[in-house]
Amino acid sequence: MAFLLIGAFALTGALFAQGTAFGAARNLALATASTGGSWYPTGVLLAQLWTEKVSGVKVTANPTKGSVQNCDLLRRDQVDLTYMQNNIARQC
Repeated sequence: MAFLLIGAFALTGALFAQGTAFGAARNLALATASTGGSWYPTGVLLAQLWTEKVSGVKVTANPTKGSVQNCDLLRRDQVDLTYMQNNIARQC
């Protein structure tokens, strides 16, 4: 859990630092996991937090089948952010 929080804060810093060009809104997709697990609800909360606190950024949490699908979505540039198990992330 600590690594998740560290990653969330690091990402938030990156989003703040990056900003948006000429006021253009930036839409980001966050791949989570099934709605019945813990990743989706925490993803929704993080998406809301980033959207509210980072000017010009709108993050949407999307339910998925989990880490393997999230890796595939990330490889195909269909999402910008993802939850992923560390063993899958190493292979991704």
